[in-house]
Amino acid sequence: MTSPATPRDPVADHLLTPSNALSITDLASCTYRGERCFAVRGAFPEITGGVVRVLHPPTFSQLSLDAVAEFLEALGGTVLVELDQEAPMLVKNQR
Repeated sequence: MTSPATPRDPVADHLLTPSNALSITDLASCTYRGERCFAVRGAFPEITGGVVRVLHPPTFSQLSLDAVAEFLEALGGTVLVELDQEAPMLVKNQR
């Protein structure tokens, strides 16, 4: 928990998961903050100097995506942002 005087970590309120098998849209639909859920494709050891694909659901927060991309770039990765093409036809919490 942070106090009002403590600066918040911009990435701390996001779900960033490595996934080559799951649809981030499907996973995000099971949360109350689906707009802040992102998948990372590319092995984490390859982030330094490597290409990292960040997948997002159809409904997402641009501010959140920017924070995630900035975080991964700070680790040395080249970030490619993509819409989740494996989005399922039915999701749990459609809005």
